[in-house]
Amino acid sequence: MQVFKTIAVLTIGLLSGCDAQQAENSNNHVQADSSVPLIIALKDRGEGFQEIPSTLLIKQTVSGDSVESPESATVIIEEDIPTDDSVAAMRYVYQLSKRDDSWKIDSKDISQRCVSGRGSTDFSKELCR
Repeated sequence: MQVFKTIAVLTIGLLSGCDAQQAENSNNHVQADSSVPLIIALKDRGEGFQEIPSTLLIKQTVSGDSVESPESATVIIEEDIPTDDSVAAMRYVYQLSKRDDSWKIDSKDISQRCVSGRGSTDFSKELCR
């Protein structure tokens, strides 16, 4: 949970140009900002996200008529699973759109990469053995 909070706070600070401490309220909880697609995706991952520290790859791309006012976004979160004997990594691909000045998740695609010899070594929806 602490890693999730740290990632979210750093992300908010980086994306908004604000000091990271301004992103926390007096109860030491992260302010979920519906104006940042990445924060919406991280919040969707839930409290159990990153309970066991692992390698993360997070990528956000936005598109629309202009960079200043994007209309859609894709957020990809790839997380290594170091404690599993069959699943090596999970990938979550979020498609979001902006409606009423807030970002909403339109779809979420989940795939996994298996440990060598336990299934697909590319991200796939196939279950690992």
